[in-house]
Amino acid sequence: ATLRVFPNPTPGSIAIMSPLNGKVTISNLAGEALLIGEKTTSSHVMDLYDLPAGLYFVEIQAPFGRTVSKFVKD
Repeated sequence: ATLRVFPNPTPGSIAIMSPLNGKVTISNLAGEALLIGEKTTSSHVMDLYDLPAGLYFVEIQAPFGRTVSKFVKD
């Protein structure tokens, strides 16, 4: 499934657009889950202001699929 994350890079929050709904996990390069949420609509916004600058992954796990994308936090 298609996963769009914007803005990328982001100063503090991201919009996640995907046809998949389910558990949303933001993780670092080491694979540590830092934020977990639930996406129930086609567009979902997550607040990342507490995360330090760096490269992160966003993953959506749905009952019938999984998709991952990366983004940069300024």
